[in-house]
Amino acid sequence: TLYAHGNDGFLQWHRYFLWKFETAMRDVVTNYNKQQKALNKADFLDACITIPWWDWENDYQREKDASIWLNSTLGSNQPGCVKTGAFANWKTSNGSCLYRSNNVDSKHTF
Repeated sequence: TLYAHGNDGFLQWHRYFLWKFETAMRDVVTNYNKQQKALNKADFLDACITIPWWDWENDYQREKDASIWLNSTLGSNQPGCVKTGAFANWKTSNGSCLYRSNNVDSKHTF
């Protein structure tokens, strides 16, 4: 959908998929630990896996100026190569920069 990609609705739209991914990671760790226990091994992993989340209700109707766009978090939401925040200067698999755009036609949008 247009709301899910290429604009400030991306993160809240995908929160369900992030939750499913987080749950799947916990399941993998839990199954690994069950196997280790069955083999009488003591090499257990911590199943407390949490993906950081954004409480977007705090930024309702001001998503473009939300706290997630601080330099200390995801960095500026300005269009172009990401140069601030946790994803600053990242490169994609083809060597191009991680690119933010408000244009829904962009190929490398976050």
